[in-house]
Amino acid sequence: MKTRPSPVLLAVLGLVVLIAAYMLLWKPRANDIASVRSERDSMAQDLAAVQAVAAGPPTTADPAAATALADAVPATPELPDLLRQFQTIGAETGVDVQAITPSPATAIPSVPGGSVAVTLTGSGTKAAIDTYVARLGAMARVFVIDKLNVAASTDAGAGPDAAAAPVAGALHLDLAGRVFTTMVPGTSGSNG
Repeated sequence: MKTRPSPVLLAVLGLVVLIAAYMLLWKPRANDIASVRSERDSMAQDLAAVQAVAAGPPTTADPAAATALADAVPATPELPDLLRQFQTIGAETGVDVQAITPSPATAIPSVPGGSVAVTLTGSGTKAAIDTYVARLGAMARVFVIDKLNVAASTDAGAGPDAAAAPVAGALHLDLAGRVFTTMVPGTSGSNG
């Protein structure tokens, strides 16, 4: 007579087979699935960040920030206001601004807008020139100084058309710089 295996032994053997199948087949796949889902969520977040950047610069709800940006880089060259600022700062700091020469706006490669080159000559004491240059750099309007030359003033010469003799200790200032505009050069709307 054949002996039948005990039902308890069969149940234990079945349970061992189920546990082995779970550990060998299902658990590694479940870990892979969880890893892939986590990677997918991370990539979705990265994609959303890239799409937000590609959509354009964020707009600011702060009107003061928008005004400050418009003052720093106006839509048009606004040269009359700029030239008055240079003269006013010169008068306030003791620099005799003798000539200010702006050039026509030129395009800036790879960005919208343009720049206007400005050359300036003047004279004053070392302290006055230092203060003048510092104030130009602190203007609300972005003004980039490309070249700065300060030298001892020379006699203007003699005769009825000669300029007044420079003040003792006066220095001569030659400055070249640029201001910027969001207007593309060559389009209408220039007031410079």
